Amino acid sequence: MNSIFPLVSRADVDAARALITNEGLRFEDDYDELVGVFNAGRLIGCGARAGRVLKMLAVDTEHRGGNVLSDIITELMRRDRSVKASGYFIFTKPCAIQSFERLNFRLLVRLPGAGMLEYRNGLNQFLLKQASAIRPGNNGAVVISSDPFSKGHMHLIETAASEVDNLYVFVPSEGHFSLSLNHRLALARRCTSHLKNVIVVESGPYVLDDETFPGYFLRPGVSRDQLRLAMDMELFARYLAPLFHITRRFVGSEPLDPVMRNHIRSMRSGLMEHGIRLVEIPRKKVGDLWIQARHIRNAMGSGEIAKARGLVPDVTYAYLKMLLQSAVSSETVSAARRGGMHASNS
Repeated sequence: MNSIFPLVSRADVDAARALITNEGLRFEDDYDELVGVFNAGRLIGCGARAGRVLKMLAVDTEHRGGNVLSDIITELMRRDRSVKASGYFIFTKPCAIQSFERLNFRLLVRLPGAGMLEYRNGLNQFLLKQASAIRPGNNGAVVISSDPFSKGHMHLIETAASEVDNLYVFVPSEGHFSLSLNHRLALARRCTSHLKNVIVVESGPYVLDDETFPGYFLRPGVSRDQLRLAMDMELFARYLAPLFHITRRFVGSEPLDPVMRNHIRSMRSGLMEHGIRLVEIPRKKVGDLWIQARHIRNAMGSGEIAKARGLVPDVTYAYLKMLLQSAVSSETVSAARRGGMHASNS
């Protein structure tokens, strides 16, 4: 009789690591849940969840073909109490795609190095939800983090908007960001409100974040970043672009980072296969400084918002000042409370 439990002790996690490695996969430490199936006290299967992504799904060779894989997936979903429970994704080797399709996962993208599958009908629901934003024409798109919205974002959007009938600004919904989705969307919409042909749209989970894309299934020598980028372009070209009549995607040029320049070349090649043109817009400078999000976030982190003044629009700057004042006020209240506790204990 099989039993399934969360794996939390060092011994259990080490056993999962060994099983995953033995099955030709890699153990990744970033997960929200890790569960295992035991038979007669021996771990015979395991799997993890990181947000919406189910990963490191491994079953001992002797126990394949039964319900072990299904039990692991069911348990991971059952234990998820977050708002992300509306849908799940699996990224896996092409040879494993059929196994997950038999468990009611739908294949979204298949590439030579990987497949992406979705549980439930999230993509169709997402596309239907965007119906009111669809405008006919020769349309373009940009994808920005808006974390926070900068003058670099503004320059990219204003330039791109002047070259198309309508410009869709996609803001990634999921990933590791300093600001919440609602705040990033609000900044993007307020800062571009003067551009009547710009429509700001959240991307749902269909713009893949570099930090959450798993690499546990990749063969040695396969570039995780290149595979994520190829899959991201395939998702965009196959599902988002046709819905919004997008024929051009705009990106900021990359004068400093050779890795990003290589990414842009890969994007151009991937989109061209679907008849979508990639257009590079020269990145904006303030004085001698290229506008980069890290400069702004460094100013936020150090509490020296004034250093970001020339890099962001007035709307963003006012918002950052408000955030800083709120943080200072919260710290003052906390300090006062700690002082009161110390006084009462003395």
